Amino acid sequence: MESRKSAPPLSAVLRAVSESYLFCGLDRKIIEELAARSEWVNLREGRRLFEQDDPADAMYLVANGRLKVVSRRTDGMELDLGRIGKGDVVGEIQVLTGGRRTASVLAESDSELVRLKRRDFDQAAEQQALLRDRMNEIVLRRLKHNQLVRLLPPLFGSLTGEQHAAIEAEAQWVRITSGQILFRQNDPGDSFYVLVSGSLEVQVEGRDGRVLRVDHIGRGEIIGEMALLAEERRSATLVAQRDSELIRFSKERFRELLGQYPELLMQITRLLVHRLQRVHVGARTRSESLLLTVVPVGGDAPLAEFATRLCGSLSHFGSAVRVDGKRLEQSLGTPGISHATEDSPSQTRIAAWFSEQEEKHRYIVCTADPTVNAWTRRCIRQADRIVLLANGAERTARRQACLGAIEEAMRSDPALSSHARPILVLLYGDDAELPDGTAEWLECRDVETHHHVRWKVDQDIMRLARFLAGSAVGLVLGGGGARGFAHLGVVRAIEELGIPIDMIGGASMGALLGAPYAMGWSHETIARESIERATAGFYDFTLPLTSLLAGRKLVSRLKGFFGDVQIEDLWVPYFCVSSNMSRASVCVHRRGPLWKALRASNGAVGILPPFVIDGDFHVDGGVLDNVPADVMKTLCGGKVIAVDVSPATDMVRYPSYGDYLSGWRILWSRISPFREPIAVPGIAGVLMRTAELASVANQRSTAQKTADLYLTMPLEQFQIQDYSRYEQIMEAGYAFAKPRLEEWMKCLS
Repeated sequence: MESRKSAPPLSAVLRAVSESYLFCGLDRKIIEELAARSEWVNLREGRRLFEQDDPADAMYLVANGRLKVVSRRTDGMELDLGRIGKGDVVGEIQVLTGGRRTASVLAESDSELVRLKRRDFDQAAEQQALLRDRMNEIVLRRLKHNQLVRLLPPLFGSLTGEQHAAIEAEAQWVRITSGQILFRQNDPGDSFYVLVSGSLEVQVEGRDGRVLRVDHIGRGEIIGEMALLAEERRSATLVAQRDSELIRFSKERFRELLGQYPELLMQITRLLVHRLQRVHVGARTRSESLLLTVVPVGGDAPLAEFATRLCGSLSHFGSAVRVDGKRLEQSLGTPGISHATEDSPSQTRIAAWFSEQEEKHRYIVCTADPTVNAWTRRCIRQADRIVLLANGAERTARRQACLGAIEEAMRSDPALSSHARPILVLLYGDDAELPDGTAEWLECRDVETHHHVRWKVDQDIMRLARFLAGSAVGLVLGGGGARGFAHLGVVRAIEELGIPIDMIGGASMGALLGAPYAMGWSHETIARESIERATAGFYDFTLPLTSLLAGRKLVSRLKGFFGDVQIEDLWVPYFCVSSNMSRASVCVHRRGPLWKALRASNGAVGILPPFVIDGDFHVDGGVLDNVPADVMKTLCGGKVIAVDVSPATDMVRYPSYGDYLSGWRILWSRISPFREPIAVPGIAGVLMRTAELASVANQRSTAQKTADLYLTMPLEQFQIQDYSRYEQIMEAGYAFAKPRLEEWMKCLS
């Protein structure tokens, strides 16, 4: 694309180099040597100097003329990044970072340039510290400019070059490190910000002193505008989740910008609506790119192989790249640069390289070194999410349940702290049975969640990827007695359609049928095993002082079915809910013996006695939250499918029996051959339906708003105790769910 003279005019090259800001005042001998090895380039108007994604091995100094810089977006459109004039340099970012061109450059007029090879510049920079410093300054200025070119138009609307320059000139750059507070709740609102890179967490302190994490701020979002609009104090505290950069504008300039750029007020309105929606459903937002750091726990975890497989799985949701210290050094052509300290001049090159990766890729998977060094520190401090990787198949005697050296440093060294709570991933062989001993790993770690991954079972690594990408699918199964067998029909339809179930949870009968799926069972196995036990009966009537049944048989069956299985040991993440009668609150069970959680969740009021856990009475989960879609949305963060098997209208086909009812009269009508039996619901059915009323009446609207797909099953023809009709109930569930799931998938695609 460029044309060159066969013999560059050395005097012109020397003049151009000497007069530029980059080289002005430097050692004359170094300039002469650099000029002698350079090339003179003539570029006609309209011709391109280089194209985006071209290999990069040189930078250019503009001796005469004017160049235009454009970047091609993923949708094919070109973004104008600005102009390059006499004395400016172009292509300098790749001299620092290596790799391919991130933008295209073309001549707006006939231009003359000096081409400086990367190796020649590096040699000169090694001899002249001032040259390195100036290059760092130019690169940082260019990077900041390029970032604002992409961020400002969506906020302010279409901008002319002069308008953009005016806004950029007034923006004050602010840098905060991971864990640092930008401003606190109740601070005066004296400015507003735009997040340029990194991510922030929004925290609100309640009246009881508890701090709640209510939202996350991603790149390109406006921050602090509400306090200025309402002329009030800050309504929340903002904390950096990783090292972040922002631009700040004063209160006075904010008012001026609102008057000059009406699009800004519209963007603020849209942002407020989106934030309210996010807070309402409990979903998180992420910046455009997500940086994951994989940290080894113990010495035998296959770190590089795991990161490569995870990267491949994440690529289903966006461009993904795996990064380690060796790749950084190869890209920059500088051995050992990955271990540069924070105050090293090389930090600009590293920061620019990472910025380039974030522009190109949605997911960046970094692998830390096994030791605490400069590269490990960088990976952890910059991470949006930290994945602790360990070999879960180790024998108990050898298990590295205690904290490793890196984990200890993360806990004790402020310079290595990260605001991101880690995720624990335990690896197993392909033929591993149900995990055990997970509690030992969790006991000494403050992790957000944990995942069990069989090494070559694709669905396990894909499940982890979906959680990290915010695309996990959670299935919620509601309570409803025998009607709950419809859940098995829904699971069958989900499996046939290839919809993943990344987390499963529920209440009462839904919890009971969901637990075996979390153990790795298919819907056929669950149907066969569960039906046999559900229809065998567990009635052990007792003197009805507290309940009709003693509950001994139910406990015996749960122990026989689930044994010593712990919730945290299940292959698929699982939870169930019970109603804490002592504290009038919903209890979410995510750890501990599975049978105990299921017994608490299946304690029909009046039929079974309350189940005691840590001194509190627990009754059926359906009493307070029969379809816990809100719990699933908080834990899963992705799409939620909720299945409600409790009809809104029930027990309407019984004739009136008058103002009172005698049990003796009912009994006599049923045993006498001369009387027609009185049709009334049984006491068990009345008690079970009563337990559903609060959830059906009050919680259903919340669950419907929270779930992405809410299936209200038409099961009015079945009674709550029709366990003998399980096959019909399953088929009804399948027939109703499959077409609606198919339609939902079409809408998603």
